[in-house]
Amino acid sequence: MRISRTDPFEKEYRGIKYVRYADDFLVGINGPRSLAVEIKERIRDFLYSVLFLNLSVEKTKITHITSGIPFLGHI
Repeated sequence: MRISRTDPFEKEYRGIKYVRYADDFLVGINGPRSLAVEIKERIRDFLYSVLFLNLSVEKTKITHITSGIPFLGHI
């Protein structure tokens, strides 16, 4: 998978932002839902295989920004 991260006018450009506070994190993706699903799976695999951590099924969601994004108890 090639993702352009330098030119927002490029056809394959996808904006991806990451915010972390303590043991919580949020990944914002400007792209299709399928990309979000793939990134979620890659994060899950990395956390499990390298850090021996599991993503919380209850807390791990893929949502659209118009639905609000709860993070650190705020929307």
